[in-house]
Amino acid sequence: MNQNQLDVCQISFAYEKEKEILSDITFHVKEREAVGLIGANGVGKSTLLKILVGLNLGFTGTVTIDGILLEKRSLPEIRAKLGF
Repeated sequence: MNQNQLDVCQISFAYEKEKEILSDITFHVKEREAVGLIGANGVGKSTLLKILVGLNLGFTGTVTIDGILLEKRSLPEIRAKLGF
């Protein structure tokens, strides 16, 4: 976990118990790197982005933004740091 970095480790998410949308997603993005998400409708692109901005917190795995663990209580700190 580095500062100025997004770390997504083993993220999984399901809207319904038996229908997993995201399964074991891991990636790291450093400051000034650009990332694109492509894929068919319904594969989880929007769901992943909603997780990253704190709108879907019912995921398993971890997300850290600039070394701060993404969870409900850290959202104000993360949002202030990112400017939204």
